[in-house]
Amino acid sequence: MTPTNQHQGPGQAPVRSDQSAAGDGAVAMQTVLIKWTEISQHQARVQIPARADVDALDLENRLAELDNDGFQGLEREIVAVTAVEGDPNAEVLI
Repeated sequence: MTPTNQHQGPGQAPVRSDQSAAGDGAVAMQTVLIKWTEISQHQARVQIPARADVDALDLENRLAELDNDGFQGLEREIVAVTAVEGDPNAEVLI
């Protein structure tokens, strides 16, 4: 296994890890902390009072009351990947 590059976020230099493959054919693992943001897109057709002031309706919170959340998709953006102390109980992500 070649050393892995770890992304630290936009505009930051990668950090290298010197983990290599174990001699018995097993892949050496390292523990990293990954921080990310998720942006989801939603769309819903709803009814509101005809002359309502849309800014006064508290739409951001009222949308949580919908039976159908109108989910359209999801985008994830990695904020940082940081090497941390080994944790054998961390989930395996390959």
